[in-house]
Amino acid sequence: MGDWQSSGERENSSLAVPIKYDMQIFVSAIMLPILCFIRRSTAPAARAVRPPRLTTTTTCRTVRQIQTWSNPPRQHRRQTPAASSFSTSTTAKTNTPGKTTSDSKSSNPNPNSNILRLPSGRTLEYHTYGPRTGFPVLYIHGTPDSGATLSGFETRLAHRLNLRWIAPERPGIGESTFSPGRSVLGYPADIRALIRHLGIEQFAILGVSGGTGYALACARAFSKEMLKGVGICAGVGPVEAGFQGQNALVSEVLTAWREYPREMAAAIDASYVAAVQDADDPGRLERLWKESLVSSFSAEDRHVLLSGDAMNSALRVLRQVYKHGSAAHAEEVRLMTQPWGFRLEDVGFEGIRLWYGELDTNTPPRMGRYMAERLPGALYREFPGKSHYSIWCEEIVGEMVGELLQRVQK
Repeated sequence: MGDWQSSGERENSSLAVPIKYDMQIFVSAIMLPILCFIRRSTAPAARAVRPPRLTTTTTCRTVRQIQTWSNPPRQHRRQTPAASSFSTSTTAKTNTPGKTTSDSKSSNPNPNSNILRLPSGRTLEYHTYGPRTGFPVLYIHGTPDSGATLSGFETRLAHRLNLRWIAPERPGIGESTFSPGRSVLGYPADIRALIRHLGIEQFAILGVSGGTGYALACARAFSKEMLKGVGICAGVGPVEAGFQGQNALVSEVLTAWREYPREMAAAIDASYVAAVQDADDPGRLERLWKESLVSSFSAEDRHVLLSGDAMNSALRVLRQVYKHGSAAHAEEVRLMTQPWGFRLEDVGFEGIRLWYGELDTNTPPRMGRYMAERLPGALYREFPGKSHYSIWCEEIVGEMVGELLQRVQK
């Protein structure tokens, strides 16, 4: 295992810089109220799920919110997880295998979005940012997350460093067809079809947070002639690594998903899925998100999270993740909390880079060190004062991508 000197300056606030929507924000803003609701209003067995201690005022308020969310308008047709192997847009349905089409603005406001029909008949939505002639870097998003969030400083970096972000959505997110019972090991097949369609001969991968297993599965599957660099930012470790050092709330949420998946899915369906799918009230999702932030964050943190960039990023992700229900989220958590299907020692790609924030309690540095000790020739780097939020900033992401591209230039 290689080891780099730590760099960076300690910050007093982990939210002092522009942030990208990620699981930690999701857990605090959405799942804390839902855990409270489950504890108070579901079957006795489910009450064993104990969220962190809250004040009486906050608990009552969040429970009232969930009770309100649980009564969506009659016009809303909530899609159940079983029905979430959804039909895609009309445009995608008429595509022949291998054909890409940009979504219309009416169905998807993201101009960087494209849809590919896979050989299996499923659709794969992906997003591209940066110059078309730039070196391709596949962005493997976290959980729950989306590839539709790289339009900020990431695009500026793409033009400055001459790279092209390619960010696929995993099954069930956006217009990527839901695939129940899928595996982490099966993911590289989708990526292989995508790069073949785009005519890519060489590329690098940057996986973040809950995308770690998928990124490493690709590192295991692709040849060194094709795959030129692999990086993991704030990556979740395999279940064998354990969860020591992880935030208690994150652990609580993962446990709740594993033990009470129906209750968790029902609460999300009644709240965020209902808001995302409510065509009669387009402002409902934003109001719900703001209410969640008020109940879960300090005034200082809310100031950052309610800013234009952070708010827009959060809303984009929520719309993508819950466009067709909660089933994709549930499947993501299932795969993240079971063995990936391969040993780290068997990943043949040498020199994988791992970057972690010293203060990260979502995916603590211990997870990164565990993986670095087992991945062949891995290089581990830790940034003092950085958290799961603040490590994703223009300066550090620029360093990460620069290190990946160094290998390309050799």
